[in-house]
Amino acid sequence: MKILFAPAIAVLKRASYTKKFAIMGALALVASAVLVLNLYQSLHRVIDHSQRELAGIEVVKPIARAVQHLQIHRGLSSGVLNGNEGMRDQRLAKQHDVRSALQGVEAKLSPELAASPVWKKVIETWALIENEGLDLIQRENFLLHSRLIEELLAFQSVVGDEYALTNDPDIDSSYLIQTAIDKSPQAIERMGQLRALGTGVLTKKQPLTLSQQVEITVLLVGLNSAVDSLRRNLEQTSRYSPGLQSVLAASIDDMSQAAAKVSALVNQDILSGTYATAPAAYFALTTASLEKGYKEMFETLFPSLERLLHGRIDRAQRALHFSIGVSVLILLLYAYVSVGLYYATIDSIDRLAEDARTIATGDLKVQVDLDTRDELNSSVTA
Repeated sequence: MKILFAPAIAVLKRASYTKKFAIMGALALVASAVLVLNLYQSLHRVIDHSQRELAGIEVVKPIARAVQHLQIHRGLSSGVLNGNEGMRDQRLAKQHDVRSALQGVEAKLSPELAASPVWKKVIETWALIENEGLDLIQRENFLLHSRLIEELLAFQSVVGDEYALTNDPDIDSSYLIQTAIDKSPQAIERMGQLRALGTGVLTKKQPLTLSQQVEITVLLVGLNSAVDSLRRNLEQTSRYSPGLQSVLAASIDDMSQAAAKVSALVNQDILSGTYATAPAAYFALTTASLEKGYKEMFETLFPSLERLLHGRIDRAQRALHFSIGVSVLILLLYAYVSVGLYYATIDSIDRLAEDARTIATGDLKVQVDLDTRDELNSSVTA
């Protein structure tokens, strides 16, 4: 067994006691430093990741606002192109809102995202709508708006990837992120398409073609499916984060009610062929439902997500401070005990040397006492 420790014994034999203790202290310091550094890096990764996600949310928010304005612009364009001149001024005003919203998004983007092909495509498509939108037939205008909205929602996912939102480590915030940047926008977009199509139909008051009936029916089915998916996500979030249950439950109810109002209006007045609702009234009623969806997004989903991320940062920072404090305390205690052990050892050696000198003078009555408590050295009488 001793052979195993031969290198250490050889090194320590050549060192003074001061150097021996210095070597042991240095080794303990290095070991503790490595552990503390690893813990520091691990906790800081959590903090940095969460802060990056918070920065991503600040980019996603203006994108959602741009989509909101663009959906209204699509609905007004549908009304104008189907003969509703009363919506022309509203459309022009909303066009300025869309332009400003897209400029606000670009101001938030990193240079890499601003130069990305996806964002350039968004700007090109909007320029086409802005300059030539009213020269298109209603169907082409609707599809161009819808494609642009789809591109913006896809770009929102790109932003989520860039800021690690799609790689969130906690299950509750992961479900909430999916809801805020995917499930909720998809549900609202289906309502937005129903608003645009319904406004056009009610303006012309012509019987629906078979393709129109199928398209509207598919949108209604998709809306119900999207709301169900949104509900499941929020219920899962509440399950893993009970503190948000009441807030998210209210959000689920509001979104469900908004979707139900739009669905009922489309079924009763458009698919039935009644056409009793004035286009402007239909536009206002469906817009109120969409605004409720965006209200939940901006006043419930995003703030709830931010609270979860801030809570994670706070927990990581507390754990980091606690761990560093405990580590420093242990190191100080180790240093204190080591210094005490050094002086106790030196004192025993000095006492032993003094007793040895006394014995060397011929005084064999001296009692050698190293003042220790172990069984190997209680006291020795020469």
